[in-house]
Amino acid sequence: MLLIPWEYLKKHLFLPKTTFKELAEKLTYYGLETKVVEHKNNLYLEFDPLPNRPDLFSWWGIIQEIGIILNCRVKPLSLPVVNEKKEKLIEVAINTSNCSEFYLGLIKNIKVKESPDWIKEWLAANNIHSINNVVDSANLVMLESGQPLHVFDYDTLPEKKIMVRQAYLGEKINTLHNQELTLNSEDIVIRSGEKNISLAGIIGSQDTLLTPNTKNILIECASFNLETIKKTAKRLNISTTTSYFFSRQTNLVLTAQQVLARVISLIIETYQGDLESGFFFLFLDKEKKRPLITISREFITKKVGHKLAKQDIENAWRKLKFIYQKKEGIYYINVPLSRPDITSSEDLLEELLRTYGYNNLTGSLPNNLPTTTYNRKNEWWNEKQKRTLQNYLSNQGWQEIITYSLISSEMKNDFNYSTDNNFFQLLMPKNEYHEYYRQTLIPSHLKTLKYNLSHGNKDLFFFEVSSVYGPPRQQEELLALNGIGKLFNQPLHKSIQEIDFYWLKGILENIFALWQIETEISFVPSSLDFLYSPQSAEIILGKEKVGFFGRLHPQIAQKYQINEVVFVAQISLSRIINHLNIFPPKISYQPVSNFPSSTKDLSFVFPENVNYGEVIKVMREVAGNDLQEINVFDIYQNAGLEKEKKKSVSFHLNFQSHIKTLESKEIEKILENIVEKVEQVFAAKLRN
Repeated sequence: MLLIPWEYLKKHLFLPKTTFKELAEKLTYYGLETKVVEHKNNLYLEFDPLPNRPDLFSWWGIIQEIGIILNCRVKPLSLPVVNEKKEKLIEVAINTSNCSEFYLGLIKNIKVKESPDWIKEWLAANNIHSINNVVDSANLVMLESGQPLHVFDYDTLPEKKIMVRQAYLGEKINTLHNQELTLNSEDIVIRSGEKNISLAGIIGSQDTLLTPNTKNILIECASFNLETIKKTAKRLNISTTTSYFFSRQTNLVLTAQQVLARVISLIIETYQGDLESGFFFLFLDKEKKRPLITISREFITKKVGHKLAKQDIENAWRKLKFIYQKKEGIYYINVPLSRPDITSSEDLLEELLRTYGYNNLTGSLPNNLPTTTYNRKNEWWNEKQKRTLQNYLSNQGWQEIITYSLISSEMKNDFNYSTDNNFFQLLMPKNEYHEYYRQTLIPSHLKTLKYNLSHGNKDLFFFEVSSVYGPPRQQEELLALNGIGKLFNQPLHKSIQEIDFYWLKGILENIFALWQIETEISFVPSSLDFLYSPQSAEIILGKEKVGFFGRLHPQIAQKYQINEVVFVAQISLSRIINHLNIFPPKISYQPVSNFPSSTKDLSFVFPENVNYGEVIKVMREVAGNDLQEINVFDIYQNAGLEKEKKKSVSFHLNFQSHIKTLESKEIEKILENIVEKVEQVFAAKLRN
C-alpha cells in the first residue's frame, strides 16, 4: 500500500477539475485500485498496485500512470543540479554479478537534527517511523522513486575503500537493530576494511550508524538481484522497508542520478545548508536495453473483432510513451524499461485497449463461427448447468460475489476439513494473510460478511462459484453460500423470517431438483469442527460426499468478529457435474392427475442421531407410486426426550393416484405398512 498526499499530486500533475472521491473512483475503474484516506486531518490517495506492475510501487510511477489514465499532463520533474565527481574520494570494488548498478553520494558538514513536520507526517501515513532528517529524507525519496537508499557515517568507515561481494559461509554482521546475523554464500555484503557495513538491499550495520555528531555522510544508491534479496530476507526472517522495495524491483521511473540529486538536495534543505557540499560518483552502471516487441494491425483486428483506426492506435503508443516504428502494418515497439510486465503482443494489446477505452469498443460476434454439435458431456452442457444455478440463486435474492483465493495460515487451520487437503503454499507471499491457496471458499466469505457488517449492511445473502487448487485433486469447482439475518421483514403484516437450517436445506434441495438428482441426494449429520453440530449436515450423492451446510460454530464466528448467527453451505460442482455426465438424468413427462389428493401426517419418536433422509427413502419404498410428496415439517424435543436422547419428528405425506380415486382404507393400509417398517428399521415409535 502506498499513500500519496493530495498536495503532492496537485504539485506534479495538471489534474482535471474533479473531487477527490471522483478521482479515486475513476482510477479504480481503470484498474489502479484507489481509495481516499484521511491521516491527521490530511488527505491521501491510497494505492494498492498489482504485483505484476512494479513501476507502480513508487509515487512517481503512479503519477506517470495517472497522467496516462486521465490524459493529463505530468509536470516536469524539477531537480537542482548536483555535481558528479570524476575524481573518486572513495575506492569501490564490485566483485559479484548480483549488483548491476552502484552509485555513491557524499555530503560534507551536515547537521543531523529532527525532520520538518511535513516529512514526518508523510512518512507516518506510510507507516515509516521518523528517525532524523537524513534518514527520513532518504526514506521519503524511496517512496517517491521506489529506490531504496542507505546512509553511512562516512567518518566511521574502517577504510575509505568499499567492496561489494557475496558473503562467506558463516560470516557475521551486526545490524542496525544490534542483532547478529550469520550469513552464507547466497547473501550480498558491502564491506569496508575488516567489517561488513551493510547486508546489501536489506539492512545496514551498527558500526556506521548515524549519530547527532555525524558530520559527513555517504549515500548508497544501487541495484541488486531481486531474487537474491528475497531469498536472504526469507531465510534470515528479516523484513525491512528496504528489502520490500528491492525485492519488487521498484525503481523503474527515475534514474540513479535523479534519485541522488533529489535526496542530496532534500537532506541539505532540511538544515538549510549549501548545495555545493554534496556530490555523487558513478562506479557501476550496466547498460540496459529496451525490449523490442512487435504487434500487427491484423493481430489487433483479429483479437478485438473490428478495425481500430491507425490514428487511435498510434495515439495510444504516444500516450503510453512507447517508442515505435511502423513497417507494412507492423509496429515495432521499444517498451520502456519501467514496464517489465510487458513481454508479448498480448500485453501490448491489453495496454492499447486500456488506453483506448474498453467502453469505446463495439460488441459484435466474429464471422464464420464454427458449428458446435450439442453433446451433454461437453463443456457447453457443463456451463449450462452453472448458468441455471446462477440464475436460480439470483432470482431468489442471493448476490454473487468474487473473493480472493489466498488465505492465511490461521484460516487454513480453522477450515482444514479433510485429511487429504494438501495446501499449495506461496514461496514468496505478499504478506502473512495471503500465504496459502484456499481449499474451501468459506473463510473468504467470512471476510466479506465481516466487511459488510462493519459498514452497516444487514440481511446478507452471498454466493460464489469458484475453483480451488491443490493436490491431490488439483482443481475443483465449488459453490459456496452464506447468509445472515432476515429473509423478509414486513412487521406491518407480522411477516418476519430469519434464515435457519431448514430454509437453507430447502434452497439446496431446489438446486438439486434443477439438475434432477434430488432423489439421489441424502443428508447425514456433520462432524466438521467449524460447524455447529446440532444444525449441520453433510451432503451425499449416491455414496460420494459432495458438500456440507449448516450453522457456523459460534466460536468460529466470534473469532472472525461476527456476532450474528451465520449459515454456510458448500457443494462440489465438479463432482456433481461429473456424476451428471456419467448418469445423465432421464427426462420424463407425466400428465397432471385428474383424481383428488389426500394428505396425512405421521409423527415418530426417533433416536436423536437418526438420518431423516434415510427415513424418507424407506417411506417412499413402502408407499410406492401413490406417495407424491413427503417432507419434514416439525422436530420437537422436550426435557424428557432429551434425557432419553430421542427426538420427535413429524412428516407430511401427500397421496394421489393417476388412475383412480384412492379410498381411505387403501391409504390407511399404506400408512400401517410405513409405520411398521419405520419402527422396525429405525427403532422408532409412533406418537398418538
